[in-house]
Amino acid sequence: RILKSNLKHNFNRAAKIYNQNAILQQQVAKNLIDFCPPETKNYQKIIDLGSGTGFLYDLISQNIKIPNFFSLDLAVSMLKQSNCNCNINGDINLLPLKNNLFDLVISSLALQWIDDYKQVFEQIHNILIKDGLFCFSIIAKNSLNNIKNVGINNLNINPFPDQEILKNYLKIFSSYKLIEKKITIKYDNYYCLLQSIKKIGAGYSVNKNSNLKISDLRKLMNIKNISENWNIIYVIAKK
Repeated sequence: RILKSNLKHNFNRAAKIYNQNAILQQQVAKNLIDFCPPETKNYQKIIDLGSGTGFLYDLISQNIKIPNFFSLDLAVSMLKQSNCNCNINGDINLLPLKNNLFDLVISSLALQWIDDYKQVFEQIHNILIKDGLFCFSIIAKNSLNNIKNVGINNLNINPFPDQEILKNYLKIFSSYKLIEKKITIKYDNYYCLLQSIKKIGAGYSVNKNSNLKISDLRKLMNIKNISENWNIIYVIAKK
């Protein structure tokens, strides 16, 4: 299980430099908003789970005014960087919210950190009103395969879910739409890739034995002009 204290510490520490390093996160947030159906623009009460510095709020509020938009994140420092005025410091795994509250629950690249998909999806289902929508993006299995194939023994990358895992837990919703797309990002070398992950606070591994040797770091730095693939799953689920 992911140690929440470590995760919280890392994201708090990364908050001030998060926006300038979160290239993937910004692109995926925009893709998620484009994927959401048009009727979400008319929703009156929205919550962003794992909101970070507020990419989704900024995108949604560009053209429309949401009367009640709430941002929830584990890291207080992330919330302080957000333009949203209604911030909740909380854990997605244990939502401090009443049932039947929201038209839309939205989340971008945060759910890969949760402990129990069944529990969290049930909580999200409960806080939605009838016919409310749950729209989210998540990093999927087979991401980061290029760096995995370099042959670094101490390189530990957290596991990501595949479509079948998510589909199993989405059965509690009346309907859902799921698509998976690949995003390719270029880096100077594999060490720069790892640093880009660390700078946004996501460099924490559930495996404590993840320290790299100097020889491993040199190997990662010497492979130049690399590309890495991120598989992203986008979901719209209706209560």
